[in-house]
Amino acid sequence: MNAEAERETLPSYRHLGIQLSEYSFDCPRGVWRARLIAKGWGKNKNILLYLSEMETQKKFSISLFFFTTNYRPEDGGFDFRSAGRRGEIFELETDIGHTGRTRLLSAKLIPQYDDAALAQPQGTLTPTS
Repeated sequence: MNAEAERETLPSYRHLGIQLSEYSFDCPRGVWRARLIAKGWGKNKNILLYLSEMETQKKFSISLFFFTTNYRPEDGGFDFRSAGRRGEIFELETDIGHTGRTRLLSAKLIPQYDDAALAQPQGTLTPTS
């Protein structure tokens, strides 16, 4: 597949149907959980991830580049170019690089995410019928 055909598999960030100004590039540092709201091609052969942090619902954006990580976190794990669908939940580890930009260190898909189960405080029992 040539480079132009690969770019067509994702929409441009301008055509995602979301309010881009609601998303900040100042992501939390450390490990956090987020829902993938959208992803699209940026201006510089990068993929932009638009995420909503699970605990606070704050909205963040992370840019992944081919030449530094092949559109993956730095650990080489999850491939956001070919995988990662709207609504999926990830456990992310981020930090701030020497340039001041967010570094995505790792991303793990949380399978079969259950909002109600994670909303329960630890040690709390859920009644069963």
